[in-house]
Amino acid sequence: MNASVAKLATIEVAKLAVREQLIKSADAAHHPAQAVLTQARWQLTQRRVLAHTSGQIEEVFYRQGEYVTQGKPVVALLPTNALTVRFFVPQGQLVNITLGDMVKVATDGLAQPQNARIFHIARRR
Repeated sequence: MNASVAKLATIEVAKLAVREQLIKSADAAHHPAQAVLTQARWQLTQRRVLAHTSGQIEEVFYRQGEYVTQGKPVVALLPTNALTVRFFVPQGQLVNITLGDMVKVATDGLAQPQNARIFHIARRR
């Protein structure tokens, strides 16, 4: 075996040890990076909150780009089934109204009157 072949063999053997160490080092760096990625994905899911009911946005408290403190509402949602109308009936006509009766409600913002059900009748004003 001549000197140049022996030298090449020595270099190749040295590279094997370095390569194995590089692989171990990369593997060790992979686990913390994976943990950071998992945490970042979880934090992203926490930013998006879905309402449990459908409705109409009544008021917007924060706009895009503004900082929102944790636990603070961003919008006020008025559920569709939570709309109520308060109206007064002359004393003489109260005998014609009972709980559960259907009435038509007309407003400025709607083209057609909407059906509504009477769910409460006050005893006094």
